[in-house]
Amino acid sequence: MLSEEIFFVYPPVPKNFIGYAVSCTGSEYYNYALVETKVKMKEIATYLDDQMKLDIPVRIHVVGCPSSCGQRHIADIGLQGCKMKMTEAGLVEAFELYVGGTLDSKEACFNKKLKGRISAENIQEVLRDILIFFKNEKKVGENFYQFVKRVGINTLQEKLDEALLTVEEQSTLKAR
Repeated sequence: MLSEEIFFVYPPVPKNFIGYAVSCTGSEYYNYALVETKVKMKEIATYLDDQMKLDIPVRIHVVGCPSSCGQRHIADIGLQGCKMKMTEAGLVEAFELYVGGTLDSKEACFNKKLKGRISAENIQEVLRDILIFFKNEKKVGENFYQFVKRVGINTLQEKLDEALLTVEEQSTLKAR
């Protein structure tokens, strides 16, 4: 690969999602993982980078099991793989959503779990809705951790519930 091509594939200044994405090995290489993570993380980050621009990076970490090799605990947004029972599809890959982790030396803390499981098929749209809320409501220079701390977990839970309803409604319309 020529050096010019390397900078195209691996730019020195990455986009806000793909450049700050972390994924564990996932079910492809780890028997205890419940979901595939590497391809899903790339899909999520690429989708979000195409859908929106932010003035600050958001760190998304995806893990396939509770062992958390991808360190979902310290991410702005942590996704932990799980299974979810769907009426027609049966058992499908899904994620639990955690928000507000940081390694900031003054305020280091683990992220907190929101209630509800999101199917792997719908995770990108749900994250987009939550991140649009962040983009529209954040203060200048505020990072995701500071935003979560300011608006509170309950507000983000409400936004997740709204996003899940929207995704369910869209799925119902597609099925018709």
